[in-house]
This record gives sequence, C-alpha cells and structure tokens, in this order.
Amino acid sequence: MAANTGLLQAEKVSVKRNAGTSRRNVLDKINLSIDHGEIVHVQGPSGTGKSTLLWAIARMLPLDEGALFFEGRPASEWAAPAWRTLVALVVQTHSMVPGTVADNLLLPWTLKIRNRPESGADDERPDRDSLRNELDALLLEEVSLETNASQLSVGQAARISFLRALLTTPRCLLLDEPCAALDHDAAERVMARITDFVAEGRAALIVGHGALDRVGRVVRLESGRLTEENR
Repeated sequence: MAANTGLLQAEKVSVKRNAGTSRRNVLDKINLSIDHGEIVHVQGPSGTGKSTLLWAIARMLPLDEGALFFEGRPASEWAAPAWRTLVALVVQTHSMVPGTVADNLLLPWTLKIRNRPESGADDERPDRDSLRNELDALLLEEVSLETNASQLSVGQAARISFLRALLTTPRCLLLDEPCAALDHDAAERVMARITDFVAEGRAALIVGHGALDRVGRVVRLESGRLTEENR
C-alpha cells in the first residue's frame, strides 16, 4: 500500500458468510480509497453487501482478507474503539438510549475512550445552545432537548443519530441510507450538513439504492465487487 493515497483506504478486503456447509464472499477483494473532502456514494441492489462494507470499514466485522488504512497507517495501529472515533458509523436502525434527546446527543462524551490520547478525538462536549442550533438546522425545531427519545418518530430519530455522530467530529462518516426515512426538505438539510462536514477536509461514505445530490463520486457494489460509475 502507498504511504498515503487518501484519507481512508480498503485494500483487497474480503468478508465471507456461511452459506450452508460452505462460506461465500459477500465482499470480494474490495479496493476503495476515500480522499479528504470527498463524498463517495455506494449504490447497489439489496443484499449485495453495502451495509457489510460499512461495518467492515468501521471494524465492527472481522475481515477474512485484506487490510484497512487511515492516512496510510494500518488499522492495526489503533485499538478498535479508537479507530471508531476517527471513522464513525451511523447505522440504518436508529436506536435511542433511554433518556432525553440531550442525553442521546451527548452519549459519546460518557465513553472513556474520548478521554484517552490514543483515541485521536479532538472534539469538545457541545453546550446546549450548540445542540439547539444543530437541531434547528436539521428541521427539528419541534424537538426539545428534554423530549423523551422514545417519543421520536423514525425520521426524527434518524436525524438525531446522524447529528450525534457528526458532533463528535470524526474524520470520516460512514452512513447507511441516511435519507431513507426523511422527506425531501429534511433530506436536503442532511446532505447539506454532510457537504459542510467534508468541506473541512473530512470525508463521507454513503451507501444506498437511489441517486443522491451533492456526492462527488458514485461506485456500484454488485456480486461482491465495486465498479466506478460514470457521472
């Protein structure tokens, strides 16, 4: 692997699953490089491994083959929790912890890893005014910081989950269908916020079915392989 070919790289990554008495490749020697300031959108049919790709890059699934790199350094140089402060995954099932919206947004700052130098985390705990402004920017004006998280709609929970990851200022966001539960206006706000995020030299990897505005590069995942799409 080159010393530094981008912000985040996957090199010949394979992930297998059991299929009867054998194992099959869900991801088959995937090569993917995401650069600073870039939004990459992975498209493909259901069941082709798009979510598996995100989980593998987030080190939530073990690799059967291949390696991950961050700014040219192998993932093995970070413990998995520290890696996830740099590369943050937002899953499609947006589970909230018991408590208020504020409790959910501030959850990352209750984790010990954020106070360890090896985590690479450089974010500060946001104050209530900052949280209020961020909620309003995502068209969540009707949601109070004291709202019980169990009362949120699916679309509201999706935006809270997205915002929780965004506030921790990772270097790369991994987003599984971030706009699937949103109406047009809310989806536009989320994509605008992602655009602002990557404009600061960070990156985002989004998986989904349909087309998205504002993405810089589209790749297709099918039969375990990635192919570049023409824009």
